[in-house]
Amino acid sequence: MAIPANHQPVAKSSIPVGSRDRMVEKKKTPPAKIGLWAGIGVVVVVLGILAGPSLWKQHCASRDVGELAFALEKFQKVYGRSPKGNAAAIAAVLTGKNPEGQDSDKTPIIEASPHEFNAAGEFIDPWGHAYVIEVSPSVAVYSFGSNGQDEQGKGDDIKSWK
Repeated sequence: MAIPANHQPVAKSSIPVGSRDRMVEKKKTPPAKIGLWAGIGVVVVVLGILAGPSLWKQHCASRDVGELAFALEKFQKVYGRSPKGNAAAIAAVLTGKNPEGQDSDKTPIIEASPHEFNAAGEFIDPWGHAYVIEVSPSVAVYSFGSNGQDEQGKGDDIKSWK
């Protein structure tokens, strides 16, 4: 077949660049692989639902313990001493209240929502137990953990020290 003398060459590709990929035929995933991935997805979701709340509470308690310990250390640096009193009095001082004239500035060192306190005014962990707060001889804060048992920072207790 001969090319006519007045023939104009055609551009290399007359197909727009973005549509080239759509022209390639995609391989279909076999139904067995789809079922396998769907099954794995269901297992992951179920495990997340079952383990999620417990892990989330542990994470929140760990974060709270760290924040409380940091706030107590900050109070010590600012005032040159530890706050005095029980856990409720310490919570009041850290949130800017002034029990027994401990903080003349009434400056909050930590912010907390009302749901983070029990009726006695103590900080509570995600399981509803009061955090144990000790300031003497050094700062120590811990949660009883999910079992609600005071294990002095052992067992499943979540603590501020290593």
